[in-house]
Amino acid sequence: MWKWEGTVDRGTYAIVGVVGFAIKHNIDRIVATQFFGRQFTPFNYWIPPVEAIRIDRLSTNDARFLTTMVAVALPFIWIGLAVTIRRLKSAGLAPWLAALFFVPVVNLAFFVLLSLIPARNGERATGPQRVSALSSFIPRDK
Repeated sequence: MWKWEGTVDRGTYAIVGVVGFAIKHNIDRIVATQFFGRQFTPFNYWIPPVEAIRIDRLSTNDARFLTTMVAVALPFIWIGLAVTIRRLKSAGLAPWLAALFFVPVVNLAFFVLLSLIPARNGERATGPQRVSALSSFIPRDK
């Protein structure tokens, strides 16, 4: 899951996404509650920390909390982007669409879409493609 080359099918993508989110959320929840005494719910991922807009005005405790949460997030961001780019390749979509990974709420719809659309090269194809009588008359090259 760490590498950027190759492709990944939609089932693997969905499993990695759901399991990855479950693991990350529980790590975040434990870090927030046990080390910083803060409540942490899944909504924290979509509600931006307004205090962090002016990073120079953060309290020391808030700065430590945000730094810790970013450090915990880095491996999950790496895996999420790597798998998303590999899934985009599999679906025949442009890799730049991986930027949607970072857009709150939109990233959920993007995840569902990538989990549902089939691979462009026919990830479930078994054996040679059946050729119709009409397609045999259509040229395949110049």
